[in-house]
Amino acid sequence: MRQIKNKKWLETVEQEEIYLRITDEDPGTKTTELIPTDTPDHAATSDIRDGPQGEDSMPAEEDTSLELDALSNRILQVMQLGRRVGLPSLKSRDRAKLRVELGKVNEAVKGIQTHNITELTSLLYAAAYATTERMGMLKERRGRRTDEPFWKRRVKRNIDTWRKDLSKIEEVRRGNKKLKQRERDRLNRKYHLEERWTMYVSGMLKHQKIKAGGMKVKRYDERCQQFKRNHLFRTNQKLFYETLDENKQGETALPDHEEATSFWKKIWSEEVSHNEKASWLEDVELEFSTTEKQADINITEGDIRSGVSKMANWKAAGPELVQGFWFKKLTGLHPRLQECLQNCVCQANVPEWMVRGRTVLIQKDPATGAQAS
Repeated sequence: MRQIKNKKWLETVEQEEIYLRITDEDPGTKTTELIPTDTPDHAATSDIRDGPQGEDSMPAEEDTSLELDALSNRILQVMQLGRRVGLPSLKSRDRAKLRVELGKVNEAVKGIQTHNITELTSLLYAAAYATTERMGMLKERRGRRTDEPFWKRRVKRNIDTWRKDLSKIEEVRRGNKKLKQRERDRLNRKYHLEERWTMYVSGMLKHQKIKAGGMKVKRYDERCQQFKRNHLFRTNQKLFYETLDENKQGETALPDHEEATSFWKKIWSEEVSHNEKASWLEDVELEFSTTEKQADINITEGDIRSGVSKMANWKAAGPELVQGFWFKKLTGLHPRLQECLQNCVCQANVPEWMVRGRTVLIQKDPATGAQAS
């Protein structure tokens, strides 16, 4: 019996059932004499082992089925919302738990139908959203935190408090009776005005605490500026020397919206007719007449797996807001992704969001101004 417990041949529940059966048959017999330690696959133990597991497997399967149904319903709810938000990274979470959740999501998405690439990307996002939610990473986003360190914010708050107290102490020293007695008592407890006198406390706040706190913040800002300029000198010396001239700051003129739109619309939107009878076209056609025609593109699931394997996991997502990690791990959607992409290639059925882009205007020379070129 000891060997069965040490080597864990049987579960604890099975060992208890064997013990109860033996004691019921012969209460005076010891369990170590009836269960041989060198034959764990004994017929009696195997009969007992098969019974409870078969009975317990049914509730476990029902629980799994209910969980998958609830997960599918949650994914459908997210798909119907329409509004999308950026999802946080899960690289710091428990990988074992994440692996289990991904397995459940891959099973849940099999029963959700999609008809085109747009619906498929919605399903991808909804599955990623549900997984992130089950991992406990979806929280209400607060306002963006400041980049200043905590000690700097603390010193600034203390300086503001010291300046307020200094003005009140000056009023006390001048004999102003408008200050409430409760405020006078607070200042006396905090700065010991009766023991140190108001003039001493006023000078201490003005020349020691406030000045020292301000100098500490100033030294930190100057040090940060020094690091930024050193980095800029190593990476972009031209911009470094331009930033040294403070007179040029704020002189960048924004381009005119209508002028820029009209300029780029002529390039990207308006069709232009060319001379189709040019002689050089015949020369080019004759030169490439022996070149074989490219075969039709056939996208396979292997191409999908190879393509997504090269994607970075947690870099910024595209317009569908689905990061590369989800394309890799939601393998249950790879066959549908292959069909949708093949449809886009063969039938030229490409949605607008896949080809939408943006044009960024960068001023090359301040001397030319904001003129589009």
